[in-house]
Amino acid sequence: MRYYDGVIHQGEWVELVRQPHNPYDANAIRVDNMTGTQVRDA
Repeated sequence: MRYYDGVIHQGEWVELVRQPHNPYDANAIRVDNMTGTQVRDA
């Protein structure tokens, strides 16, 4: 698992972005915070 600079605060909305072309996992989902910064790769 990789960690990114993005942070999520309590009550903040996040965006879940499917990554079907991820070379490691076709079911991967990227999590972005409200500023569009990637929070984590899961």
